[in-house]
Amino acid sequence: MENFEEILEKIIVNDATLTELDLTENDIGDDRAQALANALEKNNTLTKLNLTGKNIGDNGAQALAKALETNITLTELDIRNNQIGPDGARDIATALKTNKTLTELNLYNNSIGNHGAQALANALKTNNTLTELNLGANEIGDQGAKALATALKTNTTLTELDLGYNHQIGPDGAKALAEELKTNTTLTKFDLSYNKIGPDGARDIATALKTNKTLTELYLGNNQIGDDGARDIATALETNTTLTKLDLSYNRIGSAGAQDLANALKINTSLTTLYLFGNLIGDQGAQALATALETNNTLTTLNLFGNQIGDQGAQALANALIANTTLTKLDLAGNQIGDLRNINNLIVRNQNFEKAIHKISDSLFKKFSSEKNTPFPAMKDLEFVCENPKNCQRIVEKLLSKKLEAHPEVDKTKVDKTVIENGLVDDMKNSRLGTLILIFCKDQNNKYGLTMNDYFRLTTVRKNPLEANPSNEPESLNSIASNPNLSGITKFGEVFSNSNLSGIILNILLNELKFSDVKDFIQQPQQLQPQTQPQPLQLQPPQQTHSQQQPSQPQPSQQTHSQPPQTSFAPVTCLSVLMGSLIATWTNLGSRTNLGSRTNLVSGTNPSSGTNPSSGTNPSSGTNPSSGTNTRSGTNTHR
Repeated sequence: MENFEEILEKIIVNDATLTELDLTENDIGDDRAQALANALEKNNTLTKLNLTGKNIGDNGAQALAKALETNITLTELDIRNNQIGPDGARDIATALKTNKTLTELNLYNNSIGNHGAQALANALKTNNTLTELNLGANEIGDQGAKALATALKTNTTLTELDLGYNHQIGPDGAKALAEELKTNTTLTKFDLSYNKIGPDGARDIATALKTNKTLTELYLGNNQIGDDGARDIATALETNTTLTKLDLSYNRIGSAGAQDLANALKINTSLTTLYLFGNLIGDQGAQALATALETNNTLTTLNLFGNQIGDQGAQALANALIANTTLTKLDLAGNQIGDLRNINNLIVRNQNFEKAIHKISDSLFKKFSSEKNTPFPAMKDLEFVCENPKNCQRIVEKLLSKKLEAHPEVDKTKVDKTVIENGLVDDMKNSRLGTLILIFCKDQNNKYGLTMNDYFRLTTVRKNPLEANPSNEPESLNSIASNPNLSGITKFGEVFSNSNLSGIILNILLNELKFSDVKDFIQQPQQLQPQTQPQPLQLQPPQQTHSQQQPSQPQPSQQTHSQPPQTSFAPVTCLSVLMGSLIATWTNLGSRTNLGSRTNLVSGTNPSSGTNPSSGTNPSSGTNPSSGTNTRSGTNTHR
């Protein structure tokens, strides 16, 4: 390790190899901080400087501040865990009014107090380069919080503000900050944990969340908000669409608060991480959250460490995970649960789902963009993932997200998401694999505009444009089904000739379709050309007629297909696999007096709930909740 004098020499001579400097292993103090500052005034290569825990006081801070006034390259300065007080903070604030390069300043665990916070707040009113400011554990109270809130009115560059572990910011300070959060359009991460805002402060923060459109991470741990505060936050989550991470740990939240949060999770579609460790939700709260997890498909991390949960709550969570495929991290350590193996196995399954989904979406994104020669995903990944509709929906969502990120427009809010999504769907429809994934989303509302033509193209079959019944009314299916002169296979073809009715039948297919039925067609999933003139498929009635009262299942040998030119059929296709049940369905429809509405046709069978992996790996359940907690040592591990 180089000694301090050698390092100083490199700084002074602008050694091009020295761009980042960590002096945490060196003894610094105010005297050496002064020498370092003098060297920085002449340096134009250093961009990052770490002086954590170097016994630097106000004199050292003053020297560093003087260097910042002239230095034009330093972008990150970490001086946490030192002894800087209000005077040192004022000097740094003065430097920030003229400095044009510093983007990150970490003053965590010093002693700047309200006066230091007020000085920095004044600097933020004119500074337009700083994006991250950490003032945690600095003995800041309501007055300092109010000053910083005022700065947020005019500052347009700060994206992260940390006021955690000050232990003195109460409802008044929280109210002032919340008022500015209502209109602030730049802050994305806000930490107010380990203060004393209480339920009143939580209510004001919740009100801000209803209108704020930029905040993605909010930390309110250990603020004594209780069930009342949790209820207000939960209400905000029902309408907020940007928050992705929320920390409500150690807040005396019981089963009632957990129930409110669970209700919000049934509606919210943006939250991915929720910390509830160190609360009192018990079995009832766990059961409420489990119910929410059965339908929520965005939450990936849930920390319930130390919540007095027993076997009943654990069983409810295990049952929910059978249907839930998105939760990949669940911490239940510190509770009264006997056996966690079942839950752990399901979490491992979800982790494997996530890995496979990432591989598939990444491959497809490259394939649909410039890298046309990218190999298609492995069949084992596809078969594992595609049996669960939620997984396919996540693939489409990830592809859409990648498309938006890759858009050349810098301001993504100006991008028309609908246009991007429509383009993505078109790309997917021109690929067998893309079409397969859209079909296996099994969306009963058919948001992707799938038709039977798309299904047939997947299997290289062409739709027959028969002219049997041009009506667009669903009732036309009644006349087809009740016609005694039409066999089941002919009815099948007649229905497909009507675009409206084929959409109804597609929904029936979606309920019955299994990945194994179609995987033979994507062994070599080449791109498809957009279809213009489909070749007709001649459908002939089988040799044997069917009774309307007792329809029999036709054997494959009884069906003869006249194949269109250059169209080959596998010995067993998804069409023939499904034909038996479908023919019986349509033949039997003739015995009904009224077929009913469209919804009667699509409400039958529930989609497959997915494939369980063979992995039996048991992850450790002993995760320490301190992973989401700051300590006075200055380690912000949950940030």
